[in-house]
Amino acid sequence: MEKFKNALTLVLTILVVVVLYFVVSGNSKLKETQNAINQVNKELSVLKDSIGKTQQSLTLVLNKLEFTENELKILKNERDILELEEQQRSTRNKEELKVLKEQILEKEKMKKELQKYANTFEL
Repeated sequence: MEKFKNALTLVLTILVVVVLYFVVSGNSKLKETQNAINQVNKELSVLKDSIGKTQQSLTLVLNKLEFTENELKILKNERDILELEEQQRSTRNKEELKVLKEQILEKEKMKKELQKYANTFEL
């Protein structure tokens, strides 16, 4: 009976040591996991900030591109007006003069609209 108690005590002691080992090693693994999660969260935060700045930069570039495109349309319109005025000076036909005047008025109207639109940009 004494040997049985000693054996039982020995088995219980080993069991307690094994349980303590798993608890202690489990805590260290848990801490490692928590540290890894915290590191990933920091990296994600940096990426989120970077993506936000990139998005702002792209928005600014697209805005400038739209402004430049509008300016190009204005310049093309001015060129068309000059060409129509040159045709107007060189023509003698009254019907053609009338058509050219109408086209010039339309181009000037479009130019004013484009200039109004250009004034809405904030660069």
